[in-house]
Amino acid sequence: MKKIALFVCIASLFSGVSLASGKYTSNDGNFVVSDVNADDKTFYDSVTLQLNFGNGTFLVVNAKEKSPTLFDRPLEPQVTVEGFTIGFLGCEKSGMDQITCYLQVVNNEADREVAAIARYPDPSADNAAVGSILFDNLNNTYIAQSVTFTNITDDIFVKARLYQDIPVKLSMVFTGININASSILLFRSTFNTSFGKHFVGTFKNIKF
Repeated sequence: MKKIALFVCIASLFSGVSLASGKYTSNDGNFVVSDVNADDKTFYDSVTLQLNFGNGTFLVVNAKEKSPTLFDRPLEPQVTVEGFTIGFLGCEKSGMDQITCYLQVVNNEADREVAAIARYPDPSADNAAVGSILFDNLNNTYIAQSVTFTNITDDIFVKARLYQDIPVKLSMVFTGININASSILLFRSTFNTSFGKHFVGTFKNIKF
């Protein structure tokens, strides 16, 4: 009965928690759970519980938090603007002179449309907002040549309807990158809402 009560207690502790697998070692009473997702924000490679079958209690003796990996989940801090949260996932070289940057967008309000913009057809018409841009550590500026959003790719923009609280990933491709550049000083992603409101997500000091 104590064993049952103990595991009911453990199940209660981890309610709403995603557990991949667990391993119990009887010699030390430790129960190791791997790949733990606590709240969709906190991830652990493993959590070690020391079980006491004598009194039906347990102790968390170790919790190894998982390090964020490229494209796995947004790095902090994220940017919230116009009711959207924009998270940076990473940038990587995707060709000899090409870089692809990845983002996650969450609509925090009622379902609505938003456009992810690579570049405007006529940049001279709006010098303050030419589209999504990169600045490298050699002071070169690049405008996005394409954007992929909800599995649709376009060289100007992609409009999509985002449902509330559902994360959607997107990517932007930049070409003509100076081969001597080693980092990105600034990445500015550009968006427009269905009401014509222009907003950006800006991220700095990016290695690739």
